[in-house]
Amino acid sequence: MNRVNNFDFLRLVFAIFVIVSHSYPLTGSLKCDWLCELSNGQIILSYVGVKGFFVLSGYLIYQSMERSKSVFDYFFKRFLRLFPALFVMLILTLTVLVPIAYQGNANFYSDPSYWSYFWKNLLLYPTQYFIDGVFENNPHPNIVNGSLWTIAYEFTMYVCIALFLGIRQRNVFTKWLVTILVCVLIILQMLVPQLAQKVSFGSYLDSALMIDLGTFFLIGSTLAAHQIERLTYKWIWICIFLLLIAICIYSNVFMVFRYFILPLPILLFGLSATRYLKSIGEYVGDLSYGIYIYGFPIQQLVVYYLNPIQPIVLTFIGLLITGIVSYCSWHWIEAPALKLKRYASTPKSLWF
Repeated sequence: MNRVNNFDFLRLVFAIFVIVSHSYPLTGSLKCDWLCELSNGQIILSYVGVKGFFVLSGYLIYQSMERSKSVFDYFFKRFLRLFPALFVMLILTLTVLVPIAYQGNANFYSDPSYWSYFWKNLLLYPTQYFIDGVFENNPHPNIVNGSLWTIAYEFTMYVCIALFLGIRQRNVFTKWLVTILVCVLIILQMLVPQLAQKVSFGSYLDSALMIDLGTFFLIGSTLAAHQIERLTYKWIWICIFLLLIAICIYSNVFMVFRYFILPLPILLFGLSATRYLKSIGEYVGDLSYGIYIYGFPIQQLVVYYLNPIQPIVLTFIGLLITGIVSYCSWHWIEAPALKLKRYASTPKSLWF
């Protein structure tokens, strides 16, 4: 894949979208972000951000699966991308955030929720959002990090894509298998949504969310399988689909057609190489994951000290602090961890 693209910029924008949307409920505001207002509540910025992340991830993870030399190679790379930064964030939450924001009567070290918060969120299933005595009086009470919920769904999709590892050499079969799977999921949700909600993914994952996020992820994978990067006149297609999105929002039918109109322009813009935007990763790094996992607790901490506070002020302060923390996370934790990928290359073994 051409490494000169807008993916770093796009991921950064999606992470910022999540920060902006969170600023409203975290301050207790009854309003919502500008996209929510513009679309009469059909869609909010964080919706675009989260779904966009899953589309991009589906595209890139599918390509990673095709390049992986073994199961170990595939999962080792996924581990390096998710867990080192997550581990450090959870440690900082417990050692820095909790001591300065704890409001409980007893010592927080003696609270079971303090210790379970680390292990449950590191192991992903189930996600624990609260620590007793932390942010209890915030407008959005008790939730320490409300962004962590998507990581379990993301990792679940990594496991699903890993099922293609055994047949990745048969490109045509794999391509049409993932295509049929996406079509089945879309038809299932559009024609028999009640049946889709009855599908069980265990007690730790919401079925409706799993199918919805999984559909966006697999659409990205399907477009990767069909090599959407070879499509010419990308900007013409982007403009066409942006017009379709605007028409659907105006007609209040965006959610009906979301799978057909949202993923393609996201990927085509990401695959483009726009001047200045394509180089943002070279200058600051890929800050998106850091902004995503640090943004919510930092915003909660700002509200804890400055409440009442306006959403726009929280957005600005939250982005400023989160940006600095994310920059450190990328350069000190994430980028060094990703350099270990070279140790996953084992050409003669399925596992090791």
